[in-house]
Amino acid sequence: MNVLNNKNCLITGATGGLGQEIAKTLIQNNCNLFLTAQNKKRLQKLKDDLDCINVNKSRIIYCEGDITKQNQIKKIITKVRRDFHHIDILINCAGIFHSKPISQSTIEDFDKIFGVNIRAPFLFCKEFSKDMIQKKWGRIVNMG
Repeated sequence: MNVLNNKNCLITGATGGLGQEIAKTLIQNNCNLFLTAQNKKRLQKLKDDLDCINVNKSRIIYCEGDITKQNQIKKIITKVRRDFHHIDILINCAGIFHSKPISQSTIEDFDKIFGVNIRAPFLFCKEFSKDMIQKKWGRIVNMG
């Protein structure tokens, strides 16, 4: 029995290399996917690619958004709740890293890094862990 069968999975940073590979593996294991990233065209392309290997007709939904912004996180959560109602697996794959020296970094750089790498995963974990606790099953993966 496939433990992933018909589980609802949210992947942030879905259009990045790692996010795409995780999405492909999960769709092949009959997971329903909710994909999020900043670029709508890249999300549509990923959905199209996944549709080609989605032999079990699992659901694939996406929503673009800038997760450094609170209102965009709320928009994503609202759409997840409307389309999937609950999340069984949360994969926080979105991440950024600035490679310039700290002496050249700004507080805006710091805020953006903190927003994507720390704040957004915290907010998604806080929201969707409720589902996992209620169902007594769930998984959260935070990539770093």
